[in-house]
Amino acid sequence: MTGPRIDQALAYFVETANKEGLSEGGPLLTVTTDGLVVTGQLIGPAAYFELLASLAEAANIRFPHAAERFAAWGKQAHQAMQTRLRLRDEAIARLPEHEPLSPEQLEEFAPDYIHLRDVSVLVGGQATQLPVWRGRLSELTGWTVGAPQKLP
Repeated sequence: MTGPRIDQALAYFVETANKEGLSEGGPLLTVTTDGLVVTGQLIGPAAYFELLASLAEAANIRFPHAAERFAAWGKQAHQAMQTRLRLRDEAIARLPEHEPLSPEQLEEFAPDYIHLRDVSVLVGGQATQLPVWRGRLSELTGWTVGAPQKLP
């Protein structure tokens, strides 16, 4: 397999958020990518696109059919996740008893994106607040549960 691998523990968190349709109250996660430290509440894709639509409307962005497109993207992400889980379960059922999926199979069935709300982005010692953030799991270089705390 070429390219970066997806952390399977983080993929589990994201998959659970996606399956549960988390819109708020998900775990607080901190991820790192390309020199950024990003902290926020984990949410599912439907909630992300719903919030994105609200933000666009509040900013008076009037793209034709934006709300419908965002809702459709959220639904498509949910359907893709359901298909991915079904295919994963079928692959597991074909394995001999107690044999795990290969790392390549695990990556094949992992979610593609992580979605966060109420986000803080730290870069170069400066923090910026964002309402939502979406990142590709394969581009993340680290993660933890919780938020960074300032040292005394």
